[in-house]
Amino acid sequence: MASTVDDFMLHPLVVWVKTVSKDGGLLSYADLIDGKYLNTVMAKINCRSSDVSVSNELNREVNSRIQNLDRLLKSIRVYYQDSLEQLIVMELPRIFTIAKDPVSEEAFNEIQKLLLLMLGCAVQCELKQEFVEGIKLLDIHVQHAIVNHIQEITDNNENVCSLNWGEFVDMSMEQIDLQSRNMFSHMKRIVKERDNYSETIMELSQEKDFLQVQIEGRKSISPPMSPTANRHQMTVELAETKAKLRRTRQEMEEKAEQALEYKEELDRFGQQLHKLRQEV
Repeated sequence: MASTVDDFMLHPLVVWVKTVSKDGGLLSYADLIDGKYLNTVMAKINCRSSDVSVSNELNREVNSRIQNLDRLLKSIRVYYQDSLEQLIVMELPRIFTIAKDPVSEEAFNEIQKLLLLMLGCAVQCELKQEFVEGIKLLDIHVQHAIVNHIQEITDNNENVCSLNWGEFVDMSMEQIDLQSRNMFSHMKRIVKERDNYSETIMELSQEKDFLQVQIEGRKSISPPMSPTANRHQMTVELAETKAKLRRTRQEMEEKAEQALEYKEELDRFGQQLHKLRQEV
């Protein structure tokens, strides 16, 4: 586990992504988490994409990161689903952790998830031969680590599963049953995450209402021309709570959308499984 920024910048996935573009040679950690460079890399992977716009809000660093990383994550999800016919079932990277607390062990883990998903796109895209050749130029120890990461994202149904139902025709019934159990396990996890987000939103809503009532009460008793430090603090806390609520709602909407995708795929999988059992 990386404990410092310098350690993390030596991670094989970071070493790899720095070689993808000519602009990556002097890539700093700040550049990495900013999201602009990673969006450029994703645009190279998905060479048919025409939307590469990113945020450049220099005075709103956190918001800029959130917008750029959110755009990146959506591009990754769409590429897996539409181009590779695969569904990401691993827990998605938490972009708010990266944006708000970038120099932390949690942020390092979330960035690693992002890079792992990008690697999976790179080695399966139209330019995969170019990416593979680039990997072969890396240090031998980095190469071995990258190969393990490729297997982790392409061969593990706990992370990504295929939406190409033709692949199930050649599977044994044991493999199909295993795949079915995996899908139900993922669905159960997503539903649990959705419920947790619902509880968080409820708690934040109550906290926001409580703070707002306190602020309104202070307004009625405070002299109109002499606001107190406490009143200012409550206003700041309310603004932070509202922002946190918006972020949580956005995360919940993404989880709900993913849960719906899983449900649709489970329905299709069940129909396919029933058909295969009848044929057997």
